[in-house]
Amino acid sequence: MLGDEAYPLRKYLLRPYSKTNLNNDSELFNTMLSKSRKSIECAFGIITNKWRLLTKSIETDIYGAELFVKTICLLHNIIIDKEGVCMQTLMQVQQTIPINMNRQRQYNRSSEAATTIR
Repeated sequence: MLGDEAYPLRKYLLRPYSKTNLNNDSELFNTMLSKSRKSIECAFGIITNKWRLLTKSIETDIYGAELFVKTICLLHNIIIDKEGVCMQTLMQVQQTIPINMNRQRQYNRSSEAATTIR
């Protein structure tokens, strides 16, 4: 999974390097991670714009929710393949994605295992 600075580093979660003492490799990693995360946020924005029921909680078990979300993603990809991307929707979604949010969370400490992997 991809996250921003608000999330702690975990074995299953990629997040940017701290902005202090960045070298070229870390800065490049942060840039690529940010672009990937924004692309994913944009796709989710388009999907929730098309299927408004995703703005509410999914009242089912975890397996039903997983199937539900995978099905919507599949339908989303089929529609894009058949019809292309609606530029108006894309522009609306891109305008709602915060450019540089600096959210902080309490207890935002990286796990030791995640730090070792990094």
